[in-house]
Amino acid sequence: MNEFGLWYCALVLQMWLWILTGLCIITKVHGFASGNFPQSCESMSPDHPQGGLITPPQNTVPPFEVLYQHGKKGDPITVSLQSKQSTKFKGFMLEARKKGVADPSPPVGKFIILDESIRLLTCNGLTASAVSQRNNQPKSLFRVNWTAEGAELDIFFRYLYTCD
Repeated sequence: MNEFGLWYCALVLQMWLWILTGLCIITKVHGFASGNFPQSCESMSPDHPQGGLITPPQNTVPPFEVLYQHGKKGDPITVSLQSKQSTKFKGFMLEARKKGVADPSPPVGKFIILDESIRLLTCNGLTASAVSQRNNQPKSLFRVNWTAEGAELDIFFRYLYTCD
């Protein structure tokens, strides 16, 4: 093979390496492009390392509470996560779980966002079965609607939040 042939083969090989590297990067970025972090669905742990360390869960009374308002039978329930004092949170995740089922139980029902700062998540293959924030701007309240989609369920709301 002449010098041009070797140069051409090296160029083609280099081109294919760049294409494969680009495809690998795209698949990694696309993996969480929706903001859904499936490892958090079951554990309800934020998995946000701070300084390389995972922050342990709080074991004191939380500064936030989940409140909900029942509507008419079949209507969505309005659910709020709000601060009890002036504490603000930067991140949150909320799911509805069926009472009396061994933990970890899958989320049930579907959420309906009322504010564009909230995103719907897919957990355990169920679309809109959880909600989370779109950004890390401090907040003291958010509201969403939740529906059991026609099923009669005895549920509880499970949440996590992150603060500074």
